[in-house]
Amino acid sequence: MKRNKSILTALPTQLAFLAACVREMIELRADYQSPVDPVVEPEQARDIEIEQFIDDDMRILGKHLRDALPANNSDEFCTQAFALNLMLSKWLKAYEKRYEEKEVMMLFSVVGLLSNPYPYYKRRATKPKKRVAK
Repeated sequence: MKRNKSILTALPTQLAFLAACVREMIELRADYQSPVDPVVEPEQARDIEIEQFIDDDMRILGKHLRDALPANNSDEFCTQAFALNLMLSKWLKAYEKRYEEKEVMMLFSVVGLLSNPYPYYKRRATKPKKRVAK
């Protein structure tokens, strides 16, 4: 049976913002070629890919999380992010057998990245006041 429907269109409303996030992550990998054969060494190939893109993935996820979670402090932000992570983890159980699909794999990566949401919180600081020279 051929699947035409993207898993990203099936995300629950609370997780729908992750669709754009995952698309950005996939777009980064458009021209990526693993230095090892992913058929022969799938785990090593995946580890190398994760290492190659971890900084970009964290930047992308952080941007989308900060836009989606209206938190006033890091504790509130992390509480909301942990709840999203739990919801995504439970929702993804139905898609475990589709792990080879890029979108599914990226959503599982998001679960891993969200296991520690603290690095994604950035206080939206006001512009610093200019000092007046005396």
